[in-house]
Amino acid sequence: MRSFNLFTPLILITFISCTKQNVIKIDSFESVELNTTEFSPSETQIREKNYYVYSENSDLRDLLISIPNVIVQEFQSDDIDYQISLDIDKKRFGTKELTLGKIVIDNIRSGVHEDIIPLMDMNLSSHSTLQKVKNFFSIERGYVVEKRQNRDDNLIFKINIGKTSGLKKGTLLNIYGYQEKLGFLSGEKRRATYKIGIAVVSEHITESSAWIYLQNSKLNDRVVKGSMVTIKQRNFDTYLEDGKLFMKSNEEILENNIRL
Repeated sequence: MRSFNLFTPLILITFISCTKQNVIKIDSFESVELNTTEFSPSETQIREKNYYVYSENSDLRDLLISIPNVIVQEFQSDDIDYQISLDIDKKRFGTKELTLGKIVIDNIRSGVHEDIIPLMDMNLSSHSTLQKVKNFFSIERGYVVEKRQNRDDNLIFKINIGKTSGLKKGTLLNIYGYQEKLGFLSGEKRRATYKIGIAVVSEHITESSAWIYLQNSKLNDRVVKGSMVTIKQRNFDTYLEDGKLFMKSNEEILENNIRL
């Protein structure tokens, strides 16, 4: 006979009550100082919500200029979010020499390859190539601009995106902070992003802003002015599917070229 633990429902109820935050009475929250760091984005970046990118390749720069929310920088600077490069690899199969290419999108803040776009042809201005790059930079992002606290020490944060960006009550967001990182070769100090955790959009939302709270309130102290938020869309299955598509694209490039 299966035993029943009387404490299980109590533990579950307690867990739910501790993780769910009530932000219905927004007037009970008072504005408190929002910390900043030397690595926080500039006021212009927070206000405009654009992507600041740099590329040494002139063809890639021309491609990026055509994307509405991308600001192409002429020189490398601390304001750059991403560096875009073209990676060309030539392989020989018998008497044929194949040229394989890919666009690499490096996140300068975190120092990692954020995306790799295989090229089906070497024409960077082609519609398919442009669309793939546009898709990457179409990810809506916002920033934390205000913090409030109530008598129970619960914290909520205001972000500068809202309904027009697809947010609604209960939408999950990735929220990111900033930290110091030393360049591997130069040893110079630079800004890097790291994921703080998951935030939830409350019922207090307008067309262009929303109040959010962290699922894990123990991480509240890590949120600063300019902490970045993006809509949490992808799960593990999506990443697996992306991996299959990436491998399929490379196989098609190879097969199509071998048939030539």
